[in-house]
Amino acid sequence: MSFEISMLEKFAEENDARSLGKLCTLFYVTCQLSSVNRPFSLDKFLTDRGQIKGLSGQRVANLLAEREVYLPASFLGEGGRTSRGSINRARYYVDWLNDIVPISADDDLLQAIAKFWAEEINKKYHADLRSLDLPTSDSEHAGPRFIVRDSKISLQHGRVHADRDDVIFVKNILTQTRIVTESVVSSFSRADNYYGFLRSLLSQYLTEIQKDRNDINVFVIYATGLQVERYVDLLADSEGEEPPLDIERRTLVDSFIILHGAFVASTEEGKKLLTFTAMSDGDTVDLQKFKSITVQLIKSAEREAIVDSNTAKFIESTTEAAGEGRAPQRSTLFSLLTARNFISSIVSSLISEAIKKSSPGQLVISGLIVFTDAAWQFISIHASELQSIADSAPAYFPWLARFLEWLR
Repeated sequence: MSFEISMLEKFAEENDARSLGKLCTLFYVTCQLSSVNRPFSLDKFLTDRGQIKGLSGQRVANLLAEREVYLPASFLGEGGRTSRGSINRARYYVDWLNDIVPISADDDLLQAIAKFWAEEINKKYHADLRSLDLPTSDSEHAGPRFIVRDSKISLQHGRVHADRDDVIFVKNILTQTRIVTESVVSSFSRADNYYGFLRSLLSQYLTEIQKDRNDINVFVIYATGLQVERYVDLLADSEGEEPPLDIERRTLVDSFIILHGAFVASTEEGKKLLTFTAMSDGDTVDLQKFKSITVQLIKSAEREAIVDSNTAKFIESTTEAAGEGRAPQRSTLFSLLTARNFISSIVSSLISEAIKKSSPGQLVISGLIVFTDAAWQFISIHASELQSIADSAPAYFPWLARFLEWLR
């Protein structure tokens, strides 16, 4: 019987050899067979504990690179997991090759078979990732956006764009917001030792809003405004050391909050957020679980150099403000969108950047090789936390649940 590549396609279909783990095992075993004589036997490649010798994500990645298929080793980690099922499958495959591959066949045929499995792994990688439908792949998605800068995730600039008919209105409302913010900051500068945190929030807001209109980051403005609202309401209900605001300061703060809301709503980014808020009404969210796990994850991301410190503080403070303030639905939504877009940006940076060849055996991932390695490790270590976040707000993280299932 003459051997044809179509026989491999039929074998894959009949034996459900479509998962990453199965494909990696078949590919690796085929590569090892070229070093032994017929008849083939899997026993020569097993350890005393019944594992396939040398099978690992890194080893598979190296063998793939020899065949001009370049994939990150951390992605291929699943291929290094040996189970009883994979051993039985590999043994059946080797026996099948003994029946199919002619005794007179040379090494070129085994190399062609290995190339077939390599291409199947490559197709699996790209097909699965395209099906995830990440939210950050949509340029119109709501909420903060993140980019990789200096090998870490950073908050992307959210410009204060407006429709042509709204430009004059945005300029006017921005001017009024600046004036009132300056008055509020001045008022709290005379507040002795009280309201320290509120003063720092208002000063941060003033610093941002005094920038040139095209340099203002509307996401920072939006998040800081939510925190001010939250803190002011806590003061009103608090029985702690800081007294409630007096009438003068409360009036100034109320004016600030009104103008802040009008300014944000006048921008394109703000309109997206408001539209998304209306659409999200009724979504089920385990807010306590979401907040605790997300804060924990962000702290880990900062320690492990996945995110820069300023961006980590932004996400953490946004998460802590969720469900609080004068508009708890709005603060919850902004927190969910921020976490969603942050996690999505990590995943999309891993899978959507073009993987390009340089010299054989090397990877150049659009300049992101350092970040990519760290991010794959981060996702692997914190998979359970990511799953908890996905479970806490399923309407916002269906793509994350699919991605984690794909990794498994």
